Amino acid sequence: MDKFLSYHPATYQIIYDRLFNRKFDNSKIAKYINVEDFTLFDQGLKECLEKFLENPKFKNIDWRAEALKDRRTKELTNLNEILGVKQKIKYLLYRFFIN
Repeated sequence: MDKFLSYHPATYQIIYDRLFNRKFDNSKIAKYINVEDFTLFDQGLKECLEKFLENPKFKNIDWRAEALKDRRTKELTNLNEILGVKQKIKYLLYRFFIN
């Protein structure tokens, strides 16, 4: 795991984002504020997705990082998913040749 984490700058997210299933307990918050005004999860998710779909914007993909992760996991990204010749070359170099 340590070697995998060295290839990705967001180590906290990798370690804590999907490793544990957590249940949100708002009992301490409820002592001080009215939690009945909170948006329900299903409704909030629906609103969030609708808003995103109105104007979808994605961050750029770091193909160097993806290549290093793919090398470690023995995966291979379909080159059709990578836009531009320069990005494809970068991916292939880091996937197969450069550490």
